[in-house]
Amino acid sequence: MPMYQALAIFLGVVLFSAVCAAFVERLRTDLFGPMFWGLLLATSAVISFASAWREKTRHSGTGLTTEYGWPKPFHFRYASEAGALNYDWEPIYFVGNSLIFAAGLLVLWTLSRLIRR
Repeated sequence: MPMYQALAIFLGVVLFSAVCAAFVERLRTDLFGPMFWGLLLATSAVISFASAWREKTRHSGTGLTTEYGWPKPFHFRYASEAGALNYDWEPIYFVGNSLIFAAGLLVLWTLSRLIRR
């Protein structure tokens, strides 16, 4: 998933939560607290890091590439047939995954506040 799509999804969910906060006082106090956003982003980063347990291996040219992460792989390992190992990590993909998970957590939080209204 490209970064602009992850940003669009996250900003759309923030807008949804802001509209809901106009009607629910408890949700409004949560959304305006800096501790809430820090905890939300830290939790989504941990979930994104934990998604590296999902791996996918495929043949690529003269070796094997193993990709780690979901929905967009952000850690890569290439093993050539000669035995050389190369590792790579893409922080922009990690941030994109974190934004997607933050959007999901924010939707769940907003809906839980609306249901317990």
